[in-house]
Amino acid sequence: MATCDASLCCRMRFLHIVIPVLLMGLLTDQASKSWASLRAAEPRILVPGYLAAYSVRNAGSLLGFGGDQARTNTVFALLSMACATLLVRIAYAVRGQLREADCLAGALVLAGIFGNTVDRLALGYVRDFLVTWAIPTLAFNVADLLLVVGVASLFMARYRAGARVGQALA
Repeated sequence: MATCDASLCCRMRFLHIVIPVLLMGLLTDQASKSWASLRAAEPRILVPGYLAAYSVRNAGSLLGFGGDQARTNTVFALLSMACATLLVRIAYAVRGQLREADCLAGALVLAGIFGNTVDRLALGYVRDFLVTWAIPTLAFNVADLLLVVGVASLFMARYRAGARVGQALA
């Protein structure tokens, strides 16, 4: 297996993992929101008994928190961008230690953040449209799914990396 220095490997991971996943996630999120907005009034059954789609305006954050406050949209857009900046800064600081799983998880988180932030800045609210039978009062979108999967993957990747270090030390 060929070896390379840390900066070259980091650049290759960025070009081959982060950028494509980030762009595909953002495009998928925006396309799915546009599709759901076409017939906003009528619910669509996606998976009978499990998943439906209908358009919901979410002016707040998770579970609509803060949606009735005056500057909620601006505050959450700024917080989202601050979180994205912090994630990129941390990734840059530890770039030599990042594995492919870390890059993939980080790209999923960034795609979710940017997907909802684009809605906040362009529309003044986030377009939620997916509803599951398990929690019928909670509407979400593809960006929310990307965030949840990305954060869970990041925790698992970091846990596994820590477990490998612990085994090597034992």
